[in-house]
Amino acid sequence: MNKNEFLEALRSKLEALPEEDAARSLDYYAEMIDDRVEDGMTEEEAVAQLGDPNAIAEDIIAETPLAKIVGKKLKKRTSMSTGTIILLILGSPLWAPLLIAAIAVVGSLLLALFAVLASIVITLFAVTLAFAVTAVACLAGAIFLLFNGQFTMALAAFAAALVFAGLTVPMFLLSKWAAVGMVDLFRAIMRGIKLLFTRKGN
Repeated sequence: MNKNEFLEALRSKLEALPEEDAARSLDYYAEMIDDRVEDGMTEEEAVAQLGDPNAIAEDIIAETPLAKIVGKKLKKRTSMSTGTIILLILGSPLWAPLLIAAIAVVGSLLLALFAVLASIVITLFAVTLAFAVTAVACLAGAIFLLFNGQFTMALAAFAAALVFAGLTVPMFLLSKWAAVGMVDLFRAIMRGIKLLFTRKGN
């Protein structure tokens, strides 16, 4: 694939973006190819090094704010005939409540999912903090008991401190994994929504 073929394939995948955003991306990749050609590569080698234009387009779309994509889609659909506009107005008592209800349901589901996942992550971090505080308290108690001559109790408190300190590390790693997973999930959801808006024929 040469430079023109690559840029044409990329352009066709970026049709859902505003023209200035698509042009900026195309200019960027054209410049990258030119730089590599100047360094001694052929166009085909430079293009091959960039990767698949479909995957590149998906990444560009994923980084573009959803409002821009929706705005472009709405602008595209403003050129309707008078008859279509009249039908939409007359049918609005039927489709408007259904559309509002659908948006409300989807929004509520996403909000509920976010609330549940966020509460799980917060709980995991709270348990991690509780383990860490308990470990410190047991260690302080062990030192206090040791100075008061209660060696058996001091040893038990020190053992408990070690147990809770040992639990703190895996709990922290689990909490961090859950937090990163939640962020990745919502990024994937947003990416999916954007791709729905950018499909041809929508």
